[in-house]
Amino acid sequence: MGDTIPPSTSSPAAATALPTTCQCLGDDDITGSLFDVMVTICVGKGDKTKEFQGHRGLLCHYSSYFKGALEGGFKEAESRTVTLPEDDVEVFEIFFSWLYTRSLFKREHDNLSIPLSWSLLLQVHCFADMRGVPRLQNMSSDAIIDKVANEWRFPHNRFAYIYANTPHKAPLRTLAVDMIIFTGILVEIDCPLPCLTPDMLQDLVVAMQSLNENGTGWKWGRKTWKEINKCKYHVKSDGTPAFVPVKDGDKP
Repeated sequence: MGDTIPPSTSSPAAATALPTTCQCLGDDDITGSLFDVMVTICVGKGDKTKEFQGHRGLLCHYSSYFKGALEGGFKEAESRTVTLPEDDVEVFEIFFSWLYTRSLFKREHDNLSIPLSWSLLLQVHCFADMRGVPRLQNMSSDAIIDKVANEWRFPHNRFAYIYANTPHKAPLRTLAVDMIIFTGILVEIDCPLPCLTPDMLQDLVVAMQSLNENGTGWKWGRKTWKEINKCKYHVKSDGTPAFVPVKDGDKP
């Protein structure tokens, strides 16, 4: 029961006034020059280590981390080998597939479901944040929003993971707070407060105070959640939030 969000009967009139499309990162221009020399990425450690062979140009184009490692004055640039012992192989496999397909998963026909588990989806997002892959970060945020809309649920034990693996004012934290406020997961479900970190409780209080001040409703309902402005939870090319709330009564 603790993972399910009940349908809301409140009016969905409190939708954000921001445009529904996002061009935070501009067009993604792929050229043949990105498919240059091959490099090796060793992920994991011990008997769980797996090697990946990928194009240096693509890695550097999408990831500031790999750009720094493979185009800078580090040993990785000379050896053309990057070692990531602390990274998860399954998460990296998703990133590596996305690198060449720009898709998080293979969609079957008209199936709109998100096949990735909540845990894996959040890990992919945090990997993208840590390795400087803003396009993957934004796409995983969109997938989280879509998964909530499709399943109308979010496991509350994942909130602590979000706050433990993201920096202050990260868009994913904003998304987590909005999920609680605008879906009713905290009010109508047995969601124990211990699953919320002190930082998250503080963010919740600030967000609720803002809603009280500008008169915005607390629930958007499932239909409006599907139409939510995803740009609010995106990052720019430098990894900073694409959307900065404006005070003076502006809606979130």
